[in-house]
Amino acid sequence: MMRPRYETPEQHEAENRTAQRVANAYGHSIERVNDDNAPCDFIVTDRGGTAIELWEVKNREIRFGQYEDFFISESKMKRLLDRARRANLRAVLVIGLQDFTCTLEIHDVDGQCCRKSLGGRDDRGDAMDVEPMVHFRWGDFHKVAEKLEFFPPPTEIYKYM
Repeated sequence: MMRPRYETPEQHEAENRTAQRVANAYGHSIERVNDDNAPCDFIVTDRGGTAIELWEVKNREIRFGQYEDFFISESKMKRLLDRARRANLRAVLVIGLQDFTCTLEIHDVDGQCCRKSLGGRDDRGDAMDVEPMVHFRWGDFHKVAEKLEFFPPPTEIYKYM
């Protein structure tokens, strides 16, 4: 049975903008993975065109640190990490918030999460939408300044020193 798709085209566009902002900040290129069953939203390449990371991108209408931690589907994070490991790439969670965009490299879902819970939405009548969640501490995320995209990435700055 095919599960309903909950992400709207507008949400995909917002994810695209968030991902592009982070890619610009680091001098990377991104390509959206247009497969609802894929373990990631974007494949990230460096300036030479080599794939380096897989990104899962989420936008939330909250501020950095507004809640005790950030939670996301455990299976989604484990699938992202598994695919990245098999391809010898980094797995990165990118979060667009009201005040910051931030990233977290995932290298050990169970070891990095500060706790687990059962969560998701129960207002859609989809029993599969309630599932185990992993929580990550805000302090483990790296903030990407909104204006950083207008400056050269760090590797470019060091060329001139």
